[in-house]
Amino acid sequence: RNTLSAFAEQGSRVFLITGGKDKNCDYSGLGAAIASCCQKVYLCGQNAPQIHQSILAEAPDMPVQAVRDYPEALRLARHEAKAGDVVLLSPAGTSFDRYKNFMERGDDFKKSVMEL
Repeated sequence: RNTLSAFAEQGSRVFLITGGKDKNCDYSGLGAAIASCCQKVYLCGQNAPQIHQSILAEAPDMPVQAVRDYPEALRLARHEAKAGDVVLLSPAGTSFDRYKNFMERGDDFKKSVMEL
């Protein structure tokens, strides 16, 4: 069971922020998992093209928006999400494309949320 399926079971509307450094992963199935519960996807990071291809192949109607960084994704999601919706960071890759480690990435995301 993964995070996306847990939200789908709860009936939550999810605005997904995803993308990081590619680890030569197989992204097949990711588009279908995203389509199961996500309202929109915000893509950034080195593996954004691979994630986008999976979404196009498996959920071509899914709204996807490329963004520069997490603060931009959060600003956009804030205007689209309603009370009770979930804005989820699930990078599907390592942090090393922009950060020195996952803790720095998490701290940056938390800081961006708190600044809203």
